[in-house]
Amino acid sequence: MITVDIDDIISPETFPEVAQTAFVFAARYVHNRNTGGTLQLCNALRYFWSQLSEETREQILKESQEATTNLDDWEAFRKEVTQN
Repeated sequence: MITVDIDDIISPETFPEVAQTAFVFAARYVHNRNTGGTLQLCNALRYFWSQLSEETREQILKESQEATTNLDDWEAFRKEVTQN
C-alpha cells in the first residue's frame, strides 16, 4: 500500500479556491442547524486546515463564532486549530 501525506499534494497555493469557498459556505450553512453536519464539517476542516489559505481560515473561524447550535463541536474545532 502506498501512503501519501496530504501536505505533499495540496498546499494553500494549490488548493482550489472554489473548494475553499465551499468550506466557508458550508460553515455558514451549518452554524445554525442542529444536525450532524457541523461535526462532519469540523472533521473535514481539521483534515484540510493546513492546506487552506490564511484568509479562508480566518473566515471559517469567524463563521464558527457566529454559530448558535452544536457549540461543543465548534469550540473543540477552534481549540484544536488555534493551539499552534
